[in-house]
Amino acid sequence: NINYSYGVVGLLGAAVCSVGAALYDGQISADELELHPGHMHWEHKEWNKSYDHKALRRGFQVYKEVCQACHSLQYFYWRMHIDVTHTKDEMKEIAAEYLYPGMDEDTGDIIERPGTINDFMPKPYENEIK
Repeated sequence: NINYSYGVVGLLGAAVCSVGAALYDGQISADELELHPGHMHWEHKEWNKSYDHKALRRGFQVYKEVCQACHSLQYFYWRMHIDVTHTKDEMKEIAAEYLYPGMDEDTGDIIERPGTINDFMPKPYENEIK
C-alpha cells in the first residue's frame, strides 16, 4: 500500500504543469486573432469572362453627372477608359469638353485648349493649397 500525501501529489502536479508550459509557451500571435475575409468568386477573373461594360459605362456616367462635382479622378488619364467604358472616338469627344491650359505656339501665351485623351481627368475645382 502506497500512501500519497497531498504534498507529493501537489509537487507532482506542479512538475507536470511546468513541463507542459515549457513545451508550449502559451503565446498567441496577432495573425491568429485576425478575421480574414471569405473568398469571393468574381466572374470577371475567369479566363473566358470580362467586366460588365454596360455597368462600367453607367458608373462612369454617374460619376460624371453626380460625383465629379466634389470628387476627383485627377490621376486618371482619359485614355485609361478606352475599350473599358468607351471607344477611342467617344473618349476623345468627352475629353474635348474640358479646357486645359496650353501654350500658343506663335506667341507663347497661355491659352485654354480642348482636352485630349492624353490629359489627366480634371479636378472638380482649383485648390489654393498646393
